[in-house]
Amino acid sequence: MENNFIKITNVAYGVLEFFPDGEPLKNKAKEKVLAILENATLIFDDNGWLSLKKYLLPEREKTMMQLLDDIEILERYFALAKNQNYISDINFLILTKEYNKIKNSINIRGLIKINEKVSLVTGALNTPSVISHKKPDRIDMQSVINEKKYSERQDPPSDKLLARQRKILDILGQRN
Repeated sequence: MENNFIKITNVAYGVLEFFPDGEPLKNKAKEKVLAILENATLIFDDNGWLSLKKYLLPEREKTMMQLLDDIEILERYFALAKNQNYISDINFLILTKEYNKIKNSINIRGLIKINEKVSLVTGALNTPSVISHKKPDRIDMQSVINEKKYSERQDPPSDKLLARQRKILDILGQRN
């Protein structure tokens, strides 16, 4: 997948070369393209033990969120450039489609744990204590962690897709 990141970075750089010299948007977009390449490499690198070490980093979720934010900002830069007639509609669509693929792969592979945490908090907010305007009970995160088996906390997520994830991919595939 890293080869795809290099390809999209080269394409983005090629498109950015058509921006007028001295245009601040050109430099800002180049910085975002490089930041996306850097963060995507940190998240998706598959080089054995090094990859496992990066998977266990406490800042991995922060890196994923930063990557998603950078992609959103870059897409806004490209939309602005399209409105300024710096890039064509076709180039805009190709670039946004490729960067959306990166976002989707992050959502499928990496943010599953974040979604679990969000559902825990959402579940706690939907308890009767919140509806009756009482303070919600505190969630003891240590007990939530202890409920999971040791191997579930330590092993990286497998590449096997759940039925729900396959269905989402099928729907997205039909739209494209």
